[in-house]
Amino acid sequence: MNTKQYFKVLFGSLSLFASGFVFASSPSIVDESVSMTQDPVSQQVTVSYELENDPGIITVDFLTNGVSIGAKNIGSLAGDVNKLVQPGVKTIYWHPSKSWPGNIAITEGVQAKVTAWPTNSPPDYMVIDMTLGPSDTTIPASERIRYYTCAEAIDIPGGIEGDLCKTDYLVLRKIHAAGRTFSMGAAKNFADGYEWEGTKVQSSSITPHIVQFTNDYYIGVYEFTQQQWRHLATTNWFYFKSEGGMRPVEGVGGVRIRGYMNDKNDSSQKIWPRDGRAVTEKYAKKYTAITQLRKIAGGLLLDLPTEAQWEFAARAGRCGAMPNGSPIFAETEIGRFGRFPSSQNLPEGITVDSDTLPSEGGTAIVGSYPPNAWGLYDMLGNVMELCLDAWKPSGFYDMDVVYIDPVGPFETATDLRFRVVKGGHWNSAWPLTGRSFVNINHINGDEHTKYMGFRVCLTLP
Repeated sequence: MNTKQYFKVLFGSLSLFASGFVFASSPSIVDESVSMTQDPVSQQVTVSYELENDPGIITVDFLTNGVSIGAKNIGSLAGDVNKLVQPGVKTIYWHPSKSWPGNIAITEGVQAKVTAWPTNSPPDYMVIDMTLGPSDTTIPASERIRYYTCAEAIDIPGGIEGDLCKTDYLVLRKIHAAGRTFSMGAAKNFADGYEWEGTKVQSSSITPHIVQFTNDYYIGVYEFTQQQWRHLATTNWFYFKSEGGMRPVEGVGGVRIRGYMNDKNDSSQKIWPRDGRAVTEKYAKKYTAITQLRKIAGGLLLDLPTEAQWEFAARAGRCGAMPNGSPIFAETEIGRFGRFPSSQNLPEGITVDSDTLPSEGGTAIVGSYPPNAWGLYDMLGNVMELCLDAWKPSGFYDMDVVYIDPVGPFETATDLRFRVVKGGHWNSAWPLTGRSFVNINHINGDEHTKYMGFRVCLTLP
């Protein structure tokens, strides 16, 4: 990289939590406050501890001879654990017989290890209970949001790959991005001459450039599904309806996803605010998914990812055009990693229409293909995924600039209705760096939007 590089801050450090939350905290467990007892009849284990200083996110591990028994053996937890906890004396309840096969009575060789995580550095997985809906304000966010140290620790029936984590719960994975840089975009030979619907496309349509992140962020393990959408809104226009609960949202358009404001130059056209983050209430009160989701999450500013956040997560630290790290995009191979026209086991000669089963064509049930190296599913294929960034073709980015937390070319975009989409879809394959654009006004089953869905993101402070 040129030694004359400099930093261009487009939007600076973005902290997207609600102002009512406490952040720069230093919670700690009081020394020698952790104790463990077991009821001889019910076999329930009770762990007591004292949290001091500030609120913290509490997790627990159980050790034998100083070694963890393994997250998959620590299910059936209740009480003040896997959530945000206020300071004070607290309790955790555990039934080992339900999750640790062959171990009913806990001997003296088992110890409880309680950990307090600062709210600005939470565990790797966050799970939001979608079932209560946005209108139920009687249950606090601390009871709707759970945190886990790893995928195996998620104690929802079926685990992270089960149906519930694709329908009634929203699972997000933490991306350790703070202070990291990566080369965004693609070298020209990644997809030279690749044709999409008769048009030659090159993934180098975005100039390769260096991006640096200020913050970690959470991003959805799965694309947002139709059943998750139903927890937020009463109306939908999904194209693929057969076995649709665990298929990704499509056909709803960008306006339904996060609201709009009128273009000051053309009041008939709806755009997103120039700051890229605000979600307007004018159209959001009933239909907008992001606004409703924020209500469920107690005000956490969940949103779409930026293009940089999406691509960094999708590439999982690799630099190639393919998920296996290969620098050359191969349409014949991409079907192994996601739902594309060339995906394996799809029957030939079937006309894809709205009644097509996911096993036959169109969108697949989320998680049907292997995850990437960071445990994220369907980052390629199934549906394109909408990002916050305004669209601008090649030439905007400079290879000699380090872009800090970029949120797209708002400063130079001539039409803010057009937004970046990433990832290819069930009817067209793109490399990891591939990108296109959509008009966010497209709603109600528009031909273009049956190829487009979204994934949820939350930037940490």
